[in-house]
Amino acid sequence: MKKTLIIISGALALILHSCTWRKADLQKDICAETGFPEDIGNILITRCATAGCHNPQSKYAAANLDCSSWNELMNGAIGGTAIIPFSSAQSFLVNFIITDTSLGTPQLPTMPFNPANPDAPDLLSLDEVLKIINWINDGAPDCNGNRLTDNPDRDKFYVINQGCDLLYVFDADRRVVMRSLPLGANNQFIESPHMIRFAPDKKHYYVSFIAGRYFQKFRTSDDTFIGQVDITPGSWNTFSFSPDSKYAYIIDFNTPGRIAVVDCENMTPASQFSVNPFNPDPGTFNSPHGSAVSPNGQFLYITMQLGNALFKLDISDFPPDGQYINFTTPGTALPHEIAFSPVGDVYFVTCQGTNDVKIFNAVTDQYITSIPTAVDPVEMVFSTQKKHLYVTCMQGNSVTIINYETKTKIKDMFIGYEPHGIDVDEKRGLIYVACRNTGSNGGPPPHHTSSCGGRNGYLVAIDQNTLERKPNFKHELSVDPYGVLVRKP
Repeated sequence: MKKTLIIISGALALILHSCTWRKADLQKDICAETGFPEDIGNILITRCATAGCHNPQSKYAAANLDCSSWNELMNGAIGGTAIIPFSSAQSFLVNFIITDTSLGTPQLPTMPFNPANPDAPDLLSLDEVLKIINWINDGAPDCNGNRLTDNPDRDKFYVINQGCDLLYVFDADRRVVMRSLPLGANNQFIESPHMIRFAPDKKHYYVSFIAGRYFQKFRTSDDTFIGQVDITPGSWNTFSFSPDSKYAYIIDFNTPGRIAVVDCENMTPASQFSVNPFNPDPGTFNSPHGSAVSPNGQFLYITMQLGNALFKLDISDFPPDGQYINFTTPGTALPHEIAFSPVGDVYFVTCQGTNDVKIFNAVTDQYITSIPTAVDPVEMVFSTQKKHLYVTCMQGNSVTIINYETKTKIKDMFIGYEPHGIDVDEKRGLIYVACRNTGSNGGPPPHHTSSCGGRNGYLVAIDQNTLERKPNFKHELSVDPYGVLVRKP
């Protein structure tokens, strides 16, 4: 009897040892083969990356979303970024696996989805859903603890969403969102971030709001919020910096217009004054919008969008002295934005009323010529490599491309619905364009609903070499994407 017990005990030990080995081997296989942590891999591999669904063979018929590995999942899908580290609320994969509205906004069809197989497993359990949500909120690490956000030196670009108070931080190589950060200071209402711009030293970027009272500062390396300054309620549109990055000049679109001058080092108001006293006719000083500081830092130029004028302030002394610049088509031009050429010899003004870009001599402020654009030109960006000026034309659904050296138009190209924000990634030869897609002049229905509700816009790109839209890239964003900023060396 004793001998028999010994044999049974030995067999049991062997079985237990074998089970332990197999469990450890399974963990090793999930990590080595997929990159997922074990608990997440067990869900995604067995429930999502199955035949006919989100695996390498079937993904093209399943929104191009591949759940077979951590690396592939982080590449996103046709609809955009499925998993945004640290933000399950902005990760649309979550919306397609939940049914409980307390966890977000459910989207149809609820996944896993297999109408052809009535014997397919049920939807994910609450425990499985919460595991995925908690994993995402922990940064969606791979099985070795690596996160998409780990490298502070990675190339990236930014998109602000005016209708959702969100900043999307993109990985420039993957072209997916790697962070979703809240903007604004009040959770009770939308403050509408309008512009995002680097200071000249590139160490920080700043955001202004058209329905708020703060001017916010972030560190470029890790996107940490540094601070904000109260510049009083206003419609704070654009802003420009002194060449040494010490001061920012923020423009209030209201009438009479104002300029908030901010000490960027201490994030305190340096001064705030109305530019109305410099206006010989207060009735024409309507809606100051665009702004640019001259390359030598002496002058601040402002476009008066409804006043149909350009205004020039000498900011080298205080109080500043101002003057109006003779405009070629008073009463009709509706000047929107202003930008100096890369060499600073001329400046360009987009004119929504006359559908053109007007060019002025930067020394004499004399009008030189105008170049026709598509309908409703708004924002501009220069490519120094190609000597191109790219102009978004919102109601024309187009981008106008101009050779800024020869001052000639190259082409108008359809780009998407209500393009607004634009910036260039010279390293990769891409121009990114944010399309507001509000639905006012058509546009595609969104793939999903963001946490804010409303109608999502999207991001597209132009190939600088072909001057055509980049194929197979249309990244859905949140509500009213408005400004784009590329991190440059």
